This record gives sequence, C-alpha cells and structure tokens, in this order.
Amino acid sequence: MWERVSYISLLLSSMILVVNPASAHPVSFEGGTMFMSSYSKDWIESDLNYTFSPTSSFGVSQYRITEEDDSRDYLIPKFSKRFRKNSLDYQANLYLSAGLGARIDPNDTSLSELLGIQADYETRRIYTLGLAESIFDGDGEPRTHYQYRFGVAPYKGDFQDLSTWLIAQVDYRPYKTEELSVMPVVRFFYSNLLFEVGADFNGDLSTTLMVSF
Repeated sequence: MWERVSYISLLLSSMILVVNPASAHPVSFEGGTMFMSSYSKDWIESDLNYTFSPTSSFGVSQYRITEEDDSRDYLIPKFSKRFRKNSLDYQANLYLSAGLGARIDPNDTSLSELLGIQADYETRRIYTLGLAESIFDGDGEPRTHYQYRFGVAPYKGDFQDLSTWLIAQVDYRPYKTEELSVMPVVRFFYSNLLFEVGADFNGDLSTTLMVSF
C-alpha cells in the first residue's frame, strides 16, 4: 500500500512542477466517444472511451510496452475525471484517471492497475501539456511515463479550418535503459480528427491518431 502512496505522491508532484498540460483528452463532450491510437518504438497504446457526463468518462485502454527483450501487454478498463476552467481566451483542464485490468502474457494473466494525472492549458496560439501515468503489475518496477509538451500555432485557425501545431515533446520513462527522449512533433487538427507525427533524434517515429464522434 505504501508503495502505491509514494507513487501517487510522485505523480502529483511531477504535475505541480509542469503546471499546465494535454494530449488526447480522457474526457471529451457529454455523450461523445473518442478513439485514440498512439505508436512509438517501445510504447503502443489504444484507447476507446465514452463521456457519460460533462466531467467523467469510462473506457478501456490497451498497451504494449517493450524494453529490450521484455514486452508487456495490458488491457485496462479505466475511469477518468475532469476539472476544467474556461474563458473566451483559453481553456485549462486537469484529469485524474484510475484503472483496474490485466497484464496478458502468453503463459499467464495477472492483475494490473493504472494511475494517471494529466493537465493542459491552451489558447489559439499556445499549447502546453504534462502527464504522469503508472501501470502496476506486481512484477518489479511499475511502468511509469512522464511527458511534457510545449506547442505553438503558426496561425490562428477557426474551428472549421485545418489547425496546425508545432510541438516540442519530452518523455521520461525511468524503467528504460534510455530514460529520456526529446522530439519535435507536428499536430494537425480538423473537425473531429487529430493526427500527429514526430521523430526523436535517433530517427524513431512516433504517431498519434484521434477521432471523436
């Protein structure tokens, strides 16, 4: 139990340090469904969630996390809660997520837990995001992922226009041999579709596709 408490404290303190943040929103609009698929060399994630109230969603996430010869697959139903502040010039969100599911191995299936916190601040020209997420499976160190992003829009687009963002992204995964990665990312957003593509300085590609409906 105290291990969980210490990790929760670490997640919260990391978010206080980055202060603002966001990527794919765990909670969208009431009655909305969101699908998101994200790919990188050693982290593949797919999410499907339904927002059943203005502040809450329920969904399921699938992960494949790879480090050298160790690949781990997870299927985790999770609940997310949003706290939001809006004005005419900006929006800011804080999301808390928790899940309980399974780590699925070829020869065994074990219980897994997820804890996450994410925040974002966005205007029509500036975007900043930070997140911290941990997956526990009772087998050594939890798979914890920290991310910070800062982006700018080269131009102001209306909702019906194609929006473009240029983003600097930093990822830290303490369980990995190469713990830190930095990459430029280009984001395109149009109507209910979002697509991102980036590459780190080793040339490893990262992509994200998100659809809301």
